[in-house]
Amino acid sequence: MGAEMLVAALTKKGRTLATAESLTAGLLSAEICNVFGASRCFLGGLCAYQDHIKANMLSVFPETLREYTAVSAPCAREMAAGVREKFRADYALSTTGYAGPTGEDVGLVFIGLASPAGITAYRLHLSGSRQAIRKMTVKIALHLLQKEINKNG
Repeated sequence: MGAEMLVAALTKKGRTLATAESLTAGLLSAEICNVFGASRCFLGGLCAYQDHIKANMLSVFPETLREYTAVSAPCAREMAAGVREKFRADYALSTTGYAGPTGEDVGLVFIGLASPAGITAYRLHLSGSRQAIRKMTVKIALHLLQKEINKNG
């Protein structure tokens, strides 16, 4: 339901969307593109798993990666801002985090959202399997963008 409503809202308002994915590795883009008519609003996405790709393709500052790491609010914001600028989109979403299956920070997730109203990042603590964390991140990202569109158009 989330992607269908989002595509409908973006299309109705004549707005566009781009994605920058690390944690979700294309799942967010795929969920959006599963909706008939997504090509009217979805410009494209970039899967940036490695830090040098985040820096070179999304304009994430090397200082951000050194000081805060790729799994941080600053990185999520810069990823969203970078893909929004690169694709010249109205809106952009980014995902970064630790999906596990092992490590002390498993479930730490950041979603970046860039819009005409500004750029923000959301910090989440999710639980479950690697796949469950990635799927929940997609669902939440779609919900956050839908709320932003409803609020600011």
